[in-house]
Amino acid sequence: MTLNDINNVPKEAQILIDTNIIIYAALAHDVFGDPSRRLLKRIEMGEIYGFIPTIVVNEVLHRFMIAELIENGSGKNPRDVINKVKVEPGILHTLSKTWTDIAYLYQINCSIVSEKEQTFTRSLSIGKEYNLLAKDAYIAAFAYTYNLSHIASNDADFMRVPWLTLWRPHPAVL
Repeated sequence: MTLNDINNVPKEAQILIDTNIIIYAALAHDVFGDPSRRLLKRIEMGEIYGFIPTIVVNEVLHRFMIAELIENGSGKNPRDVINKVKVEPGILHTLSKTWTDIAYLYQINCSIVSEKEQTFTRSLSIGKEYNLLAKDAYIAAFAYTYNLSHIASNDADFMRVPWLTLWRPHPAVL
């Protein structure tokens, strides 16, 4: 496993994008937002090739929904919002920014990749071999089944996967 700065992903690299990169970019994270946005912009411009697993799209959608509902005053934290949605599911009809933001993932020059027949079973062996939790093993299995050796994530657990090169966001040095 190699660890690198996300700002230095080589041109024409094929890279799997993890949930945290999209969340940092979309929600303008103070430290990791700018480098994550730059990576997505490079993908949009066709300089590098991005791949987003459907499980990542699902996680991003969930977080966008929660964030927008908090922003709209439906709760102070995710637990509050989830409890309110269970009682008042109609508040989901108030979402608008969520749908615009998730549509962006389908508009950039990025491939949304679905699970292949062997993806889940491969995740089991990856999880056991590299001591990864289920979600991380599943994401690594997407990289494996799509023959991708680069991953953009701020999750250091991917460092244990020797065939992946981890690209992490770092703040700009002033």
